[in-house]
Amino acid sequence: MIDRLGVFNQHAAVNLLDYYTTIEIIISLFIAGLLALVYKNIHYSKQRKRNSYWSLGLLLIINLIEWTSVMLDGFSGQYRIWLVINKFLNHSLIPFLGYFVIHIWVRHSKYDRLLAVLLTGNVLFQLASIATGWTFSIDQNNHYHQGRYYYVYFIICIIVMFAIVSAYHQFEQKTFSGDCLFMFYTFFVVFLGIVIQEVSGGALRTTSLTITIGMCFLLNRFNNFTQKVSDLKISRDNVVMRTDMTDIMTGIVKAGGLTVCACLYSGDRGQVGGTIMFTISFLILLIFLTIVAVPVAIAAFLLKVSFKILGWLIGICFTLALLISLLLISVM
Repeated sequence: MIDRLGVFNQHAAVNLLDYYTTIEIIISLFIAGLLALVYKNIHYSKQRKRNSYWSLGLLLIINLIEWTSVMLDGFSGQYRIWLVINKFLNHSLIPFLGYFVIHIWVRHSKYDRLLAVLLTGNVLFQLASIATGWTFSIDQNNHYHQGRYYYVYFIICIIVMFAIVSAYHQFEQKTFSGDCLFMFYTFFVVFLGIVIQEVSGGALRTTSLTITIGMCFLLNRFNNFTQKVSDLKISRDNVVMRTDMTDIMTGIVKAGGLTVCACLYSGDRGQVGGTIMFTISFLILLIFLTIVAVPVAIAAFLLKVSFKILGWLIGICFTLALLISLLLISVM
C-alpha cells in the first residue's frame, strides 16, 4: 500500500520533489505575508518589529537552505561543497531562530546567557563536523548522512524549544491570563513535526512546515495581546478624560472639560486661539438652542395640536402669538 501511494517509491522521486517544492513555495508566501502584517502593525514597538523581521527572515532563509539541500542531494560530486555548506548553515541557524523568537516578546530573557553559550558552541560543533562527520557527513555520491553525534544537535534544539516555551509562558503570566493548554499544544505539534522528519531520515519533510505554522500561531497570539493592551489603554484614557471633564458630585461638565474638548476638536493642543473659538462656538450653540430651537420645537408641537382642536386659521394665529411671547420672554 505504501508503494502504491508512492511515499517511498523511487520511481515517484521526481513527483515528490515537485510536491516538496510546491509546499516550500506556499510556506515562503505565508512567511512573506507575516512580514507584511508585522510591518503594518502599529502596535508593535521598533524592537519587536526588528526581532520579528529577524525571526521571519531567518525562517525564510532556513527553508531556502533546506530546499536547496534536498535538491543537491545525490547530484554529481562537483556539488558536494555546496551541500556541505548548506548543511552547516542549516544546523547552525535553526537554534538561532529560537533566540530571536524569544526576544519578540521580551527585551531581556533569563536564558540569554545560556543561549549565547549554547548557540556559539553549536556553531563550533557544526564547523568541526565538516571534517569529523560528528553531526553530518556527505559521501562520495553526494548523499547526506547523519553523524554519530547527531543526537547532541537534537538535544540542543530541544533545549532551545524549552527556553521558548518557558519564556512565552512567563510572558503570558506577566501580561494576561492566556490559554496555556493551547500554547503547549502548539509547541508539541512543532516538536512532533521535527521528530517525524528526523525519525524518517529526512524522507518526510515536516520540520519547516510545522515551524512556520507554529510561528503563525505565536504571532497571532501576540497580535491579540497587543490589541488587548491597546484597548485597555484607550479605556483607561477615556475614564481619565471623563473624570477630568465631569464634576463627581453634580455630573456637570467643568470648564476644564470644555478646554479638553476644544483641544481635541482643534487637533492642536498648543493653539489657544482655536480653543477659545471653539468655546465661543459652543456657547453660541447653547444660546441658539435656548432662544430659537427649543421655542420652535414647542411651537411646532402646539401647532400640530391646535390644528386638530381649533382648526387651521385659529390654530396658526394661536401658535404665532405663543411663539412671539416665548421669544420675548427669552430675550428679557
